[in-house]
Formats: sequence, structure tokens, C-alpha cells
Amino acid sequence: MNINDFKIEVLDTKSGHQTLKLNNMLLHSPKDPLAEARKIVDKHYSVLSEKKNTLIFGCGLGYHVLEICQVLIEKWNNDYKVVVVEPVKQIADLMLQNEDFKGLNVEIICDEIPNIYNNNEFIEFLLTIPSIIYHPSSFNIHKKWFKSFLEYEASTHIHDFKNDLVYDELKNLFQDRDSEMKLSHLLTEIKNNKKAIDKNDFFLLAYNEI
Repeated sequence: MNINDFKIEVLDTKSGHQTLKLNNMLLHSPKDPLAEARKIVDKHYSVLSEKKNTLIFGCGLGYHVLEICQVLIEKWNNDYKVVVVEPVKQIADLMLQNEDFKGLNVEIICDEIPNIYNNNEFIEFLLTIPSIIYHPSSFNIHKKWFKSFLEYEASTHIHDFKNDLVYDELKNLFQDRDSEMKLSHLLTEIKNNKKAIDKNDFFLLAYNEI
């Protein structure tokens, strides 16, 4: 089944809050989704108090996201950021319809896995070493997708990244190389060469360290 082919239903719960059903699977408690969200936050309260940035896997209708934002605001005022990775666009759109998210430092990412890792802003966010919190139901329903996301390795074939190079020296170097060669193989070739490393090789080794 395609990740966006789920039948999605919005249902009322006993507490008056709504939940989502994907085929026959509930994303939130049928009794009290808000209380459920608070339990998620309570479990991660200490790390939320230590780190101002948070990466969340799975959004649902966003109850846990709002509760996490509340803790971060209390601790960090407006100096925080939350990034939510959600595989199903329809669910992401439903969360963003909630007016309570206006003015919050929340970004939701819903895209193909390679595209997410090609997003420079997302990579910069990861470099801040955010806390990582899973929405249990979302993660369990989409376990295969999230597993692929966490285990994703960007291609290191020259043809996949040479067009993104900025420095002319590197562009010129890669034009003369086999486009199917892996970067790691090229680096090994350079490092094992007994001759002095030339200017282009220096740029390549430096690029690998970025």
C-alpha cells in the first residue's frame, strides 16, 4: 500500500477531542487524546528541559506537538524549534488546519525520504542535536517508513552529487572521473597515492570533511 493511500476518518472521542482512524487503526486515544499527549510529554520532560530543539516523528492531529511546544516555551521562551516528520500528507494537512499552531516555531516536513535529506535546513537542524520524540501510534503504523528514514544513507556516487558542487575546482575534478565511482573509492585512491597530493585532491579531501 502506498504511504498516502490510507483511508482517513476523523472521529469524536469521549473527551470531546477528535481522533484519526487510518483504515482500522487509531492514531489517538478513543477516550482522551489530550491526556494521552500529556503522558508522552511527561515521559520526555527532562530532555525537553535540556534541549531547545525537538524532532518529532509522526504528527497525528498534533496534540503531543502542542504539549511539547508548551514545555519548550516555558523553558526557552521563543528560542526553540520543533520539526515534525510525517509520512502521510493528508495527516500533515489536517494538523496544520489547527489554528493553535499559528505563531509557534513548528515546521512539518512531508516528502520523499531522499528529498528530506537533501534539505539543507533540515540537515542544519539535525546538527543542533535536537531531542527526538516518537508519536507511538504514528510510529507503529508507519514503522517500515520510519525505519527506512532512520537507516537512509545518501548516495555517494559521483553522478548523484557533482551537480550540487559549488567550488569550480571540484567541479572540474569530477568531470574527469567515472561518474559511477563512489566518493569513498576516490578518496582511498588519493590517500594511497604515494605522490604528493595536488590542489584538486586537496579540495576533494576537504570536501569529504564538510
